[in-house]
Amino acid sequence: RVHTTATMATLFPIIVAIGAPASTLRSPIQQRPLLHGHAQSTRPAVQANLLADVLVPRGVPRDSKAIRSQAIAGVRAALRSKRDSFWEVEFPPLQQLNKLGDGSARSAREVDQVNCQFAAELSQNAGRATVLVACGSAQEAELGKRARGATIISVREAQQAVQPGKVAIIVSPSDTSHWAAAQALAESGRPSVVVNAFTNHGYGGCQHAFYLKPITAYGAVAGTVLKRHPGPYECFDAVGKLVPSVKVPIARQGRLATPDLRAAQLYCQDKFMKKKQ
Repeated sequence: RVHTTATMATLFPIIVAIGAPASTLRSPIQQRPLLHGHAQSTRPAVQANLLADVLVPRGVPRDSKAIRSQAIAGVRAALRSKRDSFWEVEFPPLQQLNKLGDGSARSAREVDQVNCQFAAELSQNAGRATVLVACGSAQEAELGKRARGATIISVREAQQAVQPGKVAIIVSPSDTSHWAAAQALAESGRPSVVVNAFTNHGYGGCQHAFYLKPITAYGAVAGTVLKRHPGPYECFDAVGKLVPSVKVPIARQGRLATPDLRAAQLYCQDKFMKKKQ
């Protein structure tokens, strides 16, 4: 399986050459015009989004920008689905994986900043009218800096403030009450997208629009499990090669449903260690 690494910038001239107007094409993370704080929803914009999503390279993203591009493409594909309305995006906010769980205030602040920045980009590029839902006062202030012009509300007022048909982007829920609010929105016809929750992934039947989980061995990345809607969970080795023989099923425990990484971890860690010998 070959994964293209061509960028949108290099592909634009080719697309224009075969007849697509350059003015209708956008990168998945390029800002779009806002109307009353929301991205405009027009047929040309939807068509441009579809084309842009097709051109986002698949396979393991090489950097944070590529992660965001794939995540936004996955969310847009999920929102076009008519069957489900409760989605989740999960990826490491920081490239330095050891900082994610070090417990420092500085690392926690960096994580929150990255999550808020991604939520702001997603809000402007979702292809639908959106509302940003903050799960804390500090987060609400951070979103205000990064998503100017967008509608930002507290999770406590989400049920009353999110209008039917709008997409609620819930940023980093940290307890079950936040998840319950997101689920209630989805069940009442208001699609919900959870961004990098701290706990309770897969709560209440929430599905991944995008998922990226590095598999580590002795502090190094030994492989990756990746999903981008509508594709399945897939295992990749340390060099980014797809391992189709390794399946990643869903494990259910009570109200939670998460990918079962045991087979992927065993394969990638074993292969990594053999190479080290």
